[in-house]
Amino acid sequence: MTLGLYRCCSYILLVISWTAVLPISAQAPTNETVVLPPGTSNHGDPNLICVPTKWSDILIFYLGNYVAHAATIVSLPGISLLDSTRNAFFALLFPVRGVSRGFRALFSLAKFAPTDLHMAARAGALCKVVRKAEYAQTIYEYTLTLNSRLLGGKVHGRVKLPDGYCLAIVPRTATFSEDFAKETTLSSDYNAVKILVAVGQLFFAIMTIYRSKGDQIHRYGYAAFGLTVTQYALMSLINLLGNLMCPQYPAVYLVESEVMQEAWTRPGAVFEGTIGRLKEDRDDLNRDKRRPIIGTGHPPFALLLPAVLRRICRLFMLLLPTAISITIIGALSGFRPGGSTLTQRSFAMAWLAMGSLFAGYDIPRPEEDIKKYLRWKDRLSVWFFRLLLAAPVFAGFVIAGQMLKEYGVCVRLS
Repeated sequence: MTLGLYRCCSYILLVISWTAVLPISAQAPTNETVVLPPGTSNHGDPNLICVPTKWSDILIFYLGNYVAHAATIVSLPGISLLDSTRNAFFALLFPVRGVSRGFRALFSLAKFAPTDLHMAARAGALCKVVRKAEYAQTIYEYTLTLNSRLLGGKVHGRVKLPDGYCLAIVPRTATFSEDFAKETTLSSDYNAVKILVAVGQLFFAIMTIYRSKGDQIHRYGYAAFGLTVTQYALMSLINLLGNLMCPQYPAVYLVESEVMQEAWTRPGAVFEGTIGRLKEDRDDLNRDKRRPIIGTGHPPFALLLPAVLRRICRLFMLLLPTAISITIIGALSGFRPGGSTLTQRSFAMAWLAMGSLFAGYDIPRPEEDIKKYLRWKDRLSVWFFRLLLAAPVFAGFVIAGQMLKEYGVCVRLS
């Protein structure tokens, strides 16, 4: 039911995006007399017609250029409904959050894995049983075993953990028993809906950026509302590549390990539906040497680097989208202020900078801290703090809408 509703909403956003693009193309000249609404102008360009902006034009601009891009982000396997919605919302406010998940999927190279088990491991869709005393879970790992439709993730089969044990995502470099690896087939798909939405959104964003070249940039400089789409277009591009490279899984699958065999002897332990066995159960107990933090991504070669260099590489990948966006904006506008105000330029740049601030780290932490974080009171306080950080983003949305209303909806005749 939830998946059907999500796909329906995605198709609606895709249709909105394409219908917003269609009016861009001007029809062939005719001899008919066209009555233009009051307030129509050409901004000094005889080949441009700009009609007054209606509230519906602003709504379509927001939905097509910002909101729908958040629907393209790569989802983690078995993620809860609440966390999936939260990720999409914060990707709208902080686009690098969505870019980082796209990088993670892209650099997984899951498509080129030799078997389905190895592909699932690279996609982060396998989990194992570990001892609590020797492992610090992330919030995502902890929610996999929550008995809640809203907060809990999805684990394939039936899993009941005895006291002292928890689940951990299997590293993407894990190896498996050859008999299991060759014979196991897992259900996965490449999420055609998100791919189609990403393609449509990418085309729509490119057209929006292209249309900003000329009079719009002359009037507003590097603060032009059409250029604010740049970081969202980049998010759709990275997530499009990530969705093509890494399949999506409806749940996380449990694999057998030495620790699971140990846990099986404890009272209350239930493990049904396992799909393979780890050849070597590599519990990396040093937190500084754990697998990459969930929600970020870096190239595969970074795994061979020392911990400090891996962090530098991860930081570089987080700053790269903003650097690319600034480069595109600078190339189109020359960083000229045009006729924009200091307020417009300040919020436009603050919006771009804030996009890199919150990348959505999911770091290992003690179980007590996770339980505290999952309490509604503490969750709301965290959300309130993040919304405060997003103040320049909300201001940017308002400024973009004001510029669009002032500028009008334009069609180039030739």
